[in-house]
Amino acid sequence: MRRSALGIALLFASQLAVAAVAETNPFLEAGIPAATRPWTGPDYERTVEILTAGKVPLPKFSDPEGAALLRRMTSLDNLSLERDQNLPLSVRMPDFLQLEQAAGKLLMLYGDAKEGDYRSELVHITAFVLHSSAQGVDLVEEFLPTLVKDETYAARMAGLKQMKEGMTTIFVSAEQLLAEENGFSEENLSVLLDAMASSLSRLKKGFPPDVRIELRKKLEADKARFKKAEDAKRLDRMIGELGGAT
Repeated sequence: MRRSALGIALLFASQLAVAAVAETNPFLEAGIPAATRPWTGPDYERTVEILTAGKVPLPKFSDPEGAALLRRMTSLDNLSLERDQNLPLSVRMPDFLQLEQAAGKLLMLYGDAKEGDYRSELVHITAFVLHSSAQGVDLVEEFLPTLVKDETYAARMAGLKQMKEGMTTIFVSAEQLLAEENGFSEENLSVLLDAMASSLSRLKKGFPPDVRIELRKKLEADKARFKKAEDAKRLDRMIGELGGAT
């Protein structure tokens, strides 16, 4: 009987501890979704609304609760809905657009922050946006054959063109972050290069020919500054892809 009572007491204490953590987590209190589950488009949208309103400070890796939230926001598990081909495109595409737009706004929030050092946070969010944009290319390729040439066709094609331009801008901006004067750590630059190298094969499909040449030359110049073998391989891989056929 005493063992049973002790077990109940320990369970009750652990539940109280979890409740206490939830009550003191400023992000949860502000209405940001839980970091312990995968997110979808509406979760990103809600988070950006709350952060834009300034209800809580931007999450930082130096804060345990902020770090947990950032790991959730930048987890590739959040793209599982977009990857699930058992779900119709009518479900996956709207969620992707919502997620991508919100993630882009989140990136701007960190990029425009006037106070504090958000280099690490900026790099990890940029890496996520590169991966999500690459996933968007897969969705677009799946979506194009379904388009019917009716009165909405021109507007939809214009929207897809704008999406491709946005994805090109994301990659170009990521390359600009590699500049030495930005002061990113070697670890952060490795995270960024890995995301760039992993996403390029899909994102480059939307690059105009002159942008492909421009990026190749920039990456060739960047390579001289990177000493880690893994980073050099990533740069070589991207340079080769941008110099080859589409």
